[in-house]
Amino acid sequence: MEVLGIESKSFPNPWTKDMFETIHYINPKGFYIAEIERTIVGYAVLLTERAWKHWSKNRTAHLLNLAVHPMHRRQGIGTLLMKRILNDLKTLKISEIYLEVRASNSKAIALYSNLGFEIRGEIRGFYKNEDAQVMALKL
Repeated sequence: MEVLGIESKSFPNPWTKDMFETIHYINPKGFYIAEIERTIVGYAVLLTERAWKHWSKNRTAHLLNLAVHPMHRRQGIGTLLMKRILNDLKTLKISEIYLEVRASNSKAIALYSNLGFEIRGEIRGFYKNEDAQVMALKL
């Protein structure tokens, strides 16, 4: 599975196949892929409030995961994935999207900042030995 390969090359604690399958079961429409010549080079995983009935009053989405294969980074693929997601969320009348990102991941923070996301807070120890920045964007 190409997504698992990208995942393992992208994160120190990669998601397992079971984790991807569980999220897909909960929200199958929350998976986005980027392809070049029919090869997956990036993906994103999103949960919307529609996937969780108890969130129904909050018109929010949560970006759980986004990665691009190391050989295809810095080519705008992550930006294109995010623009597609943001467009889809606006169509669904979602009012806000949020995410967590490693505090040390300056490239990802810059990507999200360039799309209009703002840092809203910090979660200490979110990534075992590292803090997360919580970023959000009003749509």
